[in-house]
Amino acid sequence: MQAYSAYINNGLVIPFGNPDLPEGAEVIIVVSQEAMPKEENSPVRRPFPFGCMKGKVRMADDFDAPMEDFGEYM
Repeated sequence: MQAYSAYINNGLVIPFGNPDLPEGAEVIIVVSQEAMPKEENSPVRRPFPFGCMKGKVRMADDFDAPMEDFGEYM
């Protein structure tokens, strides 16, 4: 087993240098504690208050009506 260093950019793992890996090789990623964000730097995520989206979502009156496009399949 060989170890390589890499960084993550928008969900892509980009290795430092040019590791010589065969096509289809299985790779295990280990994230060190130093690389993980500290809790003090992470934004505080508060839950949304109950009912905060009231009146924002609307459902059509004919939501349950059969669709004409699928008439031959039913």
